[in-house]
Amino acid sequence: MELGGTKIGKQGNRTQSVIYHLLDKLPGKMPDSLRHCYLDNLLLSTEFVLFMRSIKGGRFGVTVTCRPNDAGVFQKLVDFKASDQTDTIPWGTTYALCTLDKQVAQVGFKDNAFVLFMSSVLDGKATFTECASDLKGALLK
Repeated sequence: MELGGTKIGKQGNRTQSVIYHLLDKLPGKMPDSLRHCYLDNLLLSTEFVLFMRSIKGGRFGVTVTCRPNDAGVFQKLVDFKASDQTDTIPWGTTYALCTLDKQVAQVGFKDNAFVLFMSSVLDGKATFTECASDLKGALLK
């Protein structure tokens, strides 16, 4: 899997390339273990999260906080983030959507502010017992 060509090769933009390089240098672990990496607001994309999952034989899972303008963030979550400027979303509310291939989960939750993150560790099979009626059917099942 490739992210596409840039001046620095096939590992995406400069920030993504540094992340890839550092994680790729970590020693391998036992064959059936997963290394879960947490990243913070690094202008990432759904494609990069998938790419990181593919290195080292799929032994890296990535969870990353993201911004509304990062590539691949579902518009519904971006809209929730924008509507939170008026503090209308109750604390603790969580919305979760999954890409069609169920490889990347995108989650928004209300803490002090509405926070967005993506994860390749969540498998898209999780069940949420409470959900907003306007997202029913789009939530992870």
